[in-house]
Amino acid sequence: RLMREIGVNVVRIGEFAWTLMERKPGVYDFDWLEEAVTVLGREGIRTILGTPTAAPPKWLMDRHPGIYPVDRFGRKRGFGHRNYFTVNCPDLLSYVDDLVAAMAERFKNEPSILAWQIDNELGGSGAIRSYGEYDRSAFIEWLKLRYRSIDEVNEAWGTVFSNQVYGSFDEIIVPSYGAIDIHNPGLELDFRRFCSDAAIRFIHRQAEIIRRIIPQAVITTNLVSDFFDIDYFTMVSRLDVVSLGAYPNCNPVEENRAPDTAFYHRIAFGLKNRRYWMLEHQSGTPGSTVLKPSPRRGDIRRWTLQSVAYGADLILYFRWRTCRFGVEQYWHGILPHSGEANSRLDEVKETIELLRGLTSAYGDPPLAEASEAGGNKSVGLIISYENAWVFQIQPHFEGHSYRENLRRYHRALWDLHVDVTIISPNADFSGFRLIIAPNLAVIDGAWAGRLEEYVRDGGALFCDFRTGSRDRFNRMLAEPAPGPLSEVLGLKVRDYGIIEPSEHIPLTGRVRGTRDDRLTAIGWYECVEPCGSVPILEYADGAAKGGPALTRNLYGAGAGWYLSTTLDRNDLVQVLSHVCRESGITPPRHSTPREVEVISREYGDELLWFVINHAKSKREFLFRDATGGERVISLKGGEAIVLPDGPVES
Repeated sequence: RLMREIGVNVVRIGEFAWTLMERKPGVYDFDWLEEAVTVLGREGIRTILGTPTAAPPKWLMDRHPGIYPVDRFGRKRGFGHRNYFTVNCPDLLSYVDDLVAAMAERFKNEPSILAWQIDNELGGSGAIRSYGEYDRSAFIEWLKLRYRSIDEVNEAWGTVFSNQVYGSFDEIIVPSYGAIDIHNPGLELDFRRFCSDAAIRFIHRQAEIIRRIIPQAVITTNLVSDFFDIDYFTMVSRLDVVSLGAYPNCNPVEENRAPDTAFYHRIAFGLKNRRYWMLEHQSGTPGSTVLKPSPRRGDIRRWTLQSVAYGADLILYFRWRTCRFGVEQYWHGILPHSGEANSRLDEVKETIELLRGLTSAYGDPPLAEASEAGGNKSVGLIISYENAWVFQIQPHFEGHSYRENLRRYHRALWDLHVDVTIISPNADFSGFRLIIAPNLAVIDGAWAGRLEEYVRDGGALFCDFRTGSRDRFNRMLAEPAPGPLSEVLGLKVRDYGIIEPSEHIPLTGRVRGTRDDRLTAIGWYECVEPCGSVPILEYADGAAKGGPALTRNLYGAGAGWYLSTTLDRNDLVQVLSHVCRESGITPPRHSTPREVEVISREYGDELLWFVINHAKSKREFLFRDATGGERVISLKGGEAIVLPDGPVES
């Protein structure tokens, strides 16, 4: 009744209910589930039905203990919570196949089922990388498909060092805990590739079973925001819709919540370059044993409008009623433990009414491929899962991570209110004014050729340290970095090293908009030899003193930029502001404070602007409509509004 009263029209159920569906091996009970789907459907509420494979039954684990994953220390993980399995165990896969087929057969004619969700947050517990015998056997078979002989493996990995040479495929190990707790980088990278492929196969095999029985089924899976252990580009390639969850208040740094949540939305959109679904959207206070910061009044509206603005076509709040038992008792939903109506329910109702009002006034938002915020493709930010794994294996210096480096670039662009599209290295680069490719250490010839063509045809490419330093086997190249991109970037890296954590090296030079030219290099430096490129910033001290830290190289009709160090967020803002201007990326139409997001989205034939103040206090800025009319917008702290692009009333 409450769902109907506030306008809920979709729910998600079933994703952890394996034992209730199969109480004994091969004995299925879907009556209770069908009753729930029927009752909801009668009230006009459609269902997203989850395959419950994220939490196998205890009877199954007791019957086949080999299903449990093994950590890198050789310890078998035990029963409890979720994801306590390895996807490489044939016994698990047999039961999964039978269960999913039985579910699909039972519900194939149910009209109120909107879509199917495969598993839930696969890999979120870290069990994707399992090191047991099933995993080693599957890894060996994976290697046999990619290498013609064991000699080829030895050559690729360089196992001659430290006498790690293998005499046959059967001798190959998984990179678990060893005498010295590091392994051959080639072995490590291939193992990560294998683990990602295994997880993807686990999702795809379920999707194939459902499609065989229900050809028209809409299929998705619930992703974990910016998770980098699985190649999400490949995973979603055979699914119909990208779906994820977002809990802004889980971020411990309040000023990063808005840009980082925006980053999750950018990833979700970029994975298929299409609109997406939010299967878990924060409603109440998140937390398990310890509570995260509580959302303030208005936050449900604020975060929901951000989600819709970036391209979410469906919002499912997690959860409806806060669970009274289990490990998520403190992961608060819309309703409290008592199930009684509260202020969160009122806010959800108000938000639903707002969104329904937009559709009523302007028409439905397009569900297919859509333009990015601002109506153009300004900046493409490349995500390479292989390079994420390279930097997991060897972070290069303390505190560095590929994921955090990506976030740093995104935060800086968010501060500048510059449109960003997340893209894969295999994406179509045409149409972007600027492509940023952080930490692109491993780059194959095809990528390099396409990037070279992109720059030659007038694009701007921005790379940073360690670009083009390794081959696909994770071996160092026999030529100076940036290897295949040396001509495009116009330089060679002659040496490199770390900058002590207590040391900040001043940079000299000039980038437009820099505050008093006070920029500092942190973490990493490189001794760069320009080969046609022009220094923009130079190291004022340290081992690279006098050498370039930021260069620009004119190549064909475009330009290649190279940053040989790392910068903090504010310094990176200054550099990217300069690079964007030089790349022809014009300032946004609206002169907004950093904490105010202004995002556009099409509704019917109209362009609407979602204006969100993420600051706690009031912010004012100048809003310009499509006709050139101006108006000062004043938003209270946490306030979010929607404006048409046409003339607005004063």
